[in-house]
Amino acid sequence: MNKTQKLKLIRDTGVIAIMRAQSSNQLIAAADAIRKGGVRVIEVTMTTPGALYVIEGMPARRAQEPAPPSPCASGCAPACP
Repeated sequence: MNKTQKLKLIRDTGVIAIMRAQSSNQLIAAADAIRKGGVRVIEVTMTTPGALYVIEGMPARRAQEPAPPSPCASGCAPACP
């Protein structure tokens, strides 16, 4: 997905879920639930343990879904105190 496609996805979705969790497993479960609810853009704060691992694994988890996955973008952001 290129930059233009990502911006279109953000505009079309109208919301970006910003997620922070106490563990990577908690984050995975929450991200899956949010996506199933229709949110297609997810930002993960780097204060979540294993944040990069979770982001890296999102495409593989989506590929295992029974129906063709909807477009989804994910990324990370630093958390400022």
